[in-house]
Amino acid sequence: MPRAYDLVGDIAVLEVPEELDAVKEQIGEHFLKIHPNFETVLNKKGAISGVVRVREYELLAGVYKTDTIHTEYGCKIAVDLAKAYFSPRLLEEHHQVAQQVEDDELVIDLFCGVGPFPLHITKRSRAGVMAVDINPEAIQLLKKSIELNQLIGEIQTVVSDAHKFAQTSPPHIANRIIMNHPSGAEKFVSDACQLIKPGGVIHYYDFMAEPNPEEQMLTRARNLIEANNRKLMKISRVRKVRDSAPHEYQMVADLKIQ
Repeated sequence: MPRAYDLVGDIAVLEVPEELDAVKEQIGEHFLKIHPNFETVLNKKGAISGVVRVREYELLAGVYKTDTIHTEYGCKIAVDLAKAYFSPRLLEEHHQVAQQVEDDELVIDLFCGVGPFPLHITKRSRAGVMAVDINPEAIQLLKKSIELNQLIGEIQTVVSDAHKFAQTSPPHIANRIIMNHPSGAEKFVSDACQLIKPGGVIHYYDFMAEPNPEEQMLTRARNLIEANNRKLMKISRVRKVRDSAPHEYQMVADLKIQ
């Protein structure tokens, strides 16, 4: 059995190594016997690719499907793995960011995907969230999730490239900006600096390798903000969000902007 796998709703996603390709269906069937509550076992095929960052899957066992309802801290999230990027490994990060948001904040999620951050936030606070994503399929899934949950805040969905969204929005409107891009958030820091209010917080995500990924993250974040003519008041949180490769991590830094 593969040591690492993702559980998304009632779908298990495995990454069977090539040397076990001849027995991958047996691995899938064995997984279902161990975990009978799951309906589907999929195997990753190839790398994540394209602007919308999706990959192909093949069925190992159970019923072939890529859509499901995933639950995190009581939030029901509509997911379709073949249409929009989603990682269940960010569960705690979704929760930690939502806990920081206060009522009446305006939050902009520049790369919202299927909307886990907006859903967590508006489930627990009376904030407004502008959920932006270039993938219309992701936004449709978020709209479905909005109907599935009893939210006390408000989510406004926007299908747009983040650059275009920033160019057509008033400056300095957001109390908080989430920048969880799967591969290239640094290219959009100028947009975040344009949108964030003085005293607002940018949650900046990036990928760092050993050694000293925390120190690398601090330096990267500080340099990016200062290169876009804003100043850092403080960095209140830096942590490893998840392993992304051997000795490499997805990191987050919470940046309070002057």
